[in-house]
This record gives sequence, structure tokens and C-alpha cells, in this order.
Amino acid sequence: MLCCLKYGAFLFYASWLVVMTAFAVAFVPETKGVPLESMGHVFARHWYWGRFVKDQKFGDEST
Repeated sequence: MLCCLKYGAFLFYASWLVVMTAFAVAFVPETKGVPLESMGHVFARHWYWGRFVKDQKFGDEST
């Protein structure tokens, strides 16, 4: 199959790279420097994941 595609194999993999990069940019929130305890808040405020993840209070939070 790869022999028949020739340069098409490169285009196939390159197109998937573009799709995966667009997904990561759009759907994966920035978490640099965010403590693990605050990850729920990060995903709850995200434009897409906020629909599915509710901002929940966990055991030791006092707000």
C-alpha cells in the first residue's frame, strides 16, 4: 500500500498531523504552572469541556 501511494503517504501523515495539532490547540487547555488540585477548575472554565465538567468542590476546599 505504501509503495502505491508514493508521495501520498507523506500527505496522509501530514494531514493527520494538521488535524491533531488543531485538536490540541482547540480542545486541550493550558495547564502550565497550575497545581493538580486546580485542574477541575481549569476544565470547568474551558469553553468546550465546561459543558461536561461541572465546577465541583472537593474535600478540603473551603470556598
